[in-house]
Amino acid sequence: MLRSSSTLIPNISPMEIRKRRAVGYGVLALTFVALGAMVTGGAPPLTRLILLPFWWLGVLGFFQAWMKTCTAMAARGLCDLEDGPQPIENDEERAAVFRQGRRVQLWSLVATVVLTTLSFLP
Repeated sequence: MLRSSSTLIPNISPMEIRKRRAVGYGVLALTFVALGAMVTGGAPPLTRLILLPFWWLGVLGFFQAWMKTCTAMAARGLCDLEDGPQPIENDEERAAVFRQGRRVQLWSLVATVVLTTLSFLP
């Protein structure tokens, strides 16, 4: 079934969306706590670069949940809507899900760079 270009085509189940949201928010919360500890503890700004993979993991989980798209499965043309990974048969839907996955990756990269850069502020 073809949908309009502004409609999201989920490739993960509601349970997987909840998992990604929980991981995203949890990792972001812990990263903010770690950043607070580093700032109050007087850690040099450059050492805060160690938070970069945690920022990335947190925002990736958030954006995957928001876009209802697993980037790894989108890249392989798969969906997992309850019955395990299945190929997306419709070429246009597979292409749309692939583009959604790329957007999630791009937004995650941008958000990671912004959060890491803000981490350097005193």
